[in-house]
Amino acid sequence: MKKILFSILTLLVLVIVKPAMAQEATTSGSPSPAETTQELKERIQRIVEEKSDQIKGVIDQISQQKRGFIGQVERVTEESLTITNTKGTEIIPFDENVSLLKSNQEISIDDVAVGDWLVVMGLIIDDAFTPKRILVSSVSIRPKNHLVAMGTIIDQSSKEITILSRQNEELVFKTGTKTKYQDRSGETAFKNDFTEDIQVLIIGDEDDESKNASIIRSLVSLEALQDNE
Repeated sequence: MKKILFSILTLLVLVIVKPAMAQEATTSGSPSPAETTQELKERIQRIVEEKSDQIKGVIDQISQQKRGFIGQVERVTEESLTITNTKGTEIIPFDENVSLLKSNQEISIDDVAVGDWLVVMGLIIDDAFTPKRILVSSVSIRPKNHLVAMGTIIDQSSKEITILSRQNEELVFKTGTKTKYQDRSGETAFKNDFTEDIQVLIIGDEDDESKNASIIRSLVSLEALQDNE
């Protein structure tokens, strides 16, 4: 970081000093090397002092790191929001400078409830996190866990399929219009082709409420089963 700041400071000085020196050179004679060195030092010092605010602004922007994370609200006060996530518990300071949004609409901290989910965005300034924008959701926005399971179908309804896994565990998956059924080779199959006692591979995800099946693939030949019926 120090090297970056030094490089930027040097660049700013060169950008500001060089044009000024070129302009002055066209209106005056050639000074001695000693005079040039001294004049350059004085000019740099004068310009750095004059442009200190500009330089400080650039340095401040570089030293600020963006940060964003999600979490579930555990406690709400007028001055802060306490959230929990995979890293533990974190207290988010809150004031009038923080933008609080829900469904793209500005809300007050009184509209935030325990159990809501937050996407918190802000900056790390002087090793301290400063929130700038918080998105609020009443439903979970935590990434879903991907699941892969193999087992034997033991029950099936219009909205669920239950398998007995190879670890002898009953797993219930939600199914729907987006669930894809495939035969052993990966070709499209029909839900009615899948009956009890067929071994299947299920690919899906898991949230706080249920396991959801995206792909259900037969591990045996569906044609052979139909021929045996």
